[in-house]
Amino acid sequence: VDVDDVLDVTERMFKYVWKEVLDVELADFARIPYSESLERFGSDKPDLRFGMELVDLGDVFSDTEVKVFRSVLDEGGAIKAIVVPGQAGLARKDLDALVDEAKALGAGGLVWIGVGPATGDSVELKSPLDKFFTDAERSGIVKTAGANEGDLVLVIADARVSVVHKVLGNLRGRLADRFGLIPDSDRSDPD
Repeated sequence: VDVDDVLDVTERMFKYVWKEVLDVELADFARIPYSESLERFGSDKPDLRFGMELVDLGDVFSDTEVKVFRSVLDEGGAIKAIVVPGQAGLARKDLDALVDEAKALGAGGLVWIGVGPATGDSVELKSPLDKFFTDAERSGIVKTAGANEGDLVLVIADARVSVVHKVLGNLRGRLADRFGLIPDSDRSDPD
């Protein structure tokens, strides 16, 4: 007996119980390897009901002069982000609260980047670090993250990759709930 045998029996049992008790046909269960789950969702228990997957910005900042990012990369750490759709217009106090929330989760800080309109080959960003970004970094952030105008990009950089995953994984779930990004049909009914 191996792991796949146990998972197969468990999945068939769940499908059978749901069908018999609730008359609900469950789809096949997604199997995501542990390392892939951490890379994409920051958790080994990923919530697949919404997007906001973690994106690696290491290549975007590979030649950066932004000191905090440079030191993280030099130490073998990670620079990753999540995109919160449509939240670039958050008030400064709300953005500061997100920074505090990230710190409470173990991050040294959080860089927020509001994506504005694109003009020609460049894109307008609103961020405390924007003046330090090169044009290539600005466009690389938006392209790599898959962000659109009006989106908020949240970046965590740390020499400990586990911290990056933990913080972004937690923020991902909290913000999806806070901003109503989980489809209503997928929310559990407390009654």
